[in-house]
Amino acid sequence: MITISTYPYIPLRENPAESAEMGTQILFGEPYEVLEIKDRWAHVRTIMDNYEGYIDAKLVANLSQADIDRFTGANPITIVSAPFIKIAMNEEAPLYLPLGSRLPLDTDKAPYEFKFNNHTYTLIDKPTEYLDVISLAKQFLNTPYLWGGRTIGGIDCSGFSQTVYRAFNVFLPRNASAQAKIGTEVSDFNDIQPGDLAFFSHGESNRVTHVGICIDRQSIIHASGSVRIDTLTPEGIYNNDRKLQTHRLLCIRRPQKHIDNIVSVFQQTMPKAESELNFNNNFELLVAVMLSAQCTDKRVNMVTPALFKAYPDAESMAKATDKEILEYISSISYPNSKASHLAEMARKLMNDFKCIVPDNMDDLQSLPGVGRKTANVIMAVAFNAAAMPVDTHVYRVARRLGLSKDSHTPVETEAQLRALFPPELLSTAHHWLLLHGRYTCTARNPKCSECSLLSYCQGIN
Repeated sequence: MITISTYPYIPLRENPAESAEMGTQILFGEPYEVLEIKDRWAHVRTIMDNYEGYIDAKLVANLSQADIDRFTGANPITIVSAPFIKIAMNEEAPLYLPLGSRLPLDTDKAPYEFKFNNHTYTLIDKPTEYLDVISLAKQFLNTPYLWGGRTIGGIDCSGFSQTVYRAFNVFLPRNASAQAKIGTEVSDFNDIQPGDLAFFSHGESNRVTHVGICIDRQSIIHASGSVRIDTLTPEGIYNNDRKLQTHRLLCIRRPQKHIDNIVSVFQQTMPKAESELNFNNNFELLVAVMLSAQCTDKRVNMVTPALFKAYPDAESMAKATDKEILEYISSISYPNSKASHLAEMARKLMNDFKCIVPDNMDDLQSLPGVGRKTANVIMAVAFNAAAMPVDTHVYRVARRLGLSKDSHTPVETEAQLRALFPPELLSTAHHWLLLHGRYTCTARNPKCSECSLLSYCQGIN
């Protein structure tokens, strides 16, 4: 089952024992999957990091479906972007939630509160927002080093870089070795920019064991003993207190924008993304898309061969009655209204457009049964236009990946996605998001263990 952390943080241990090493922490509002509960320990896997371990079974919240939906539905999710915030919980003692905690909260609307797990949570102060990575990173100065830690109470080097960047919607893997494989390489030491990540080893090994955030070409902030600022050289980290080099520099990488990471993964895993509807021309595409509303493409493809054989063009379909068309599409959803729309669409297409499917949004939406989403699909697939159709799959995946924020309608989501993706990728991006939502990032029981985008996921919201 999937549940949500209801504590400021939960220690996730490598083995089912109090003395076992802590691998990481699950912060408030983060979803995780319970794989097994045995005796006093729960074997769990985090959704966002795909990190397995053990937590005290008493910390597993038995939440209602309504509570789960607050974090896994289409509600706005706010990520705490200050080292910690104070939040009131009914009349009980307040909680201090660390940076990275997830709240189903719309910060554009006061009061800033939400109901969850039989409590009303209210932010006492609106979280501070930091303008750049370095400003936020410096808020962690003097935080003690804690293996597996992710908070200002104790943090390790990769938890530090991950936590700071997550506040800026850049999602890094949990471990330094995995972080060193993403982003773009900075090959020239003189090209270092503030916020670049530098990766190091101890001694002569070439294995990545440490990561820090570059302040500039001369200094780095990192977690070693505590979060501190030391001198950065082409050779590594020079500890200013101990007057010696403590880490050997292996590489420097520049975290990519969230959207660039996602595009890169899709290009590698889904180089060919296209419609799964079967059609031979624009008219057949228009009919198939109209039939696909609230119906699977597989079902549509089962009925269209006979339909297209009987009515190969707008002129022949325009002469058919609703009842005659209904005989061919009775097995799909809402067959009566769709039969009526198809007949009316065909007649208007014949009378107003000489049986040619129009190539602009206004004319397409003038056709009976054609809404904005359908028109966008036609523009994208038939005319390779810079269009972004938004259906339930696209809407869900965009929210989970953090590509849309505080959007409550398909039109709002479409506008946000248009602003993110380059125009030449929009139509392809539509199919990426749709197919990912259809087969991997499903509404219920998403296949997180198979997801190539898990490192960039904001959780199942």
